[in-house]
Amino acid sequence: MLNLLYIIINKANAQGDVSLENPVVGDDLVSVLERIAGYLVPIAGMIFLIMLVYGGILYITSQGNEAQSEKAKNSLIWALIGIIIVALAWAIEAYVRENLPF
Repeated sequence: MLNLLYIIINKANAQGDVSLENPVVGDDLVSVLERIAGYLVPIAGMIFLIMLVYGGILYITSQGNEAQSEKAKNSLIWALIGIIIVALAWAIEAYVRENLPF
């Protein structure tokens, strides 16, 4: 996300004006889906890290409170489940892209 902002700022400084290009340009559906996945997977990784830190802070600050400790554990478990789903979807997409004739 910060890289995209950096690119936009540098482009604006070099050209003198700000213009955004469509990041989802492609010749066919497969290339468009690849570009979308290329943007969504890093975003999912950032969300995973945020949830991991959030769950860790909840766990540390629970101070023996069972309800807060359980909430922290659930947050960590669901963050791990989410990143596993994203990783599996990305692996399936890569497998299909390589092995099916598109």
